[in-house]
Amino acid sequence: MEATTVDGCPVEVYRLLPPSGEAEIAHRAAPPGAAMLDLGCGTGRIAHRLIELGHPVTAVDDSPEMLAHVRGAEAVQARIEGLDLGRRFPAVLV
Repeated sequence: MEATTVDGCPVEVYRLLPPSGEAEIAHRAAPPGAAMLDLGCGTGRIAHRLIELGHPVTAVDDSPEMLAHVRGAEAVQARIEGLDLGRRFPAVLV
């Protein structure tokens, strides 16, 4: 059986989606090496590229099935509403 999130998103579909330049846009807009907060990160499609570009990433998603595929980032399982990580980020992606 294919893994799905609580809201019915098929995890494997998200794993197969390629990045479309979002990370490069964020990279150009942020200071070099800036920490990035990726809200609703899914399987890490954008987070992984940001890491390759030299950014530490905190990846947040409410789905443990999605977060299981995130590599190299600080993975946080949480809902976005009311999220308080106790720190600020120079760049936030939603």
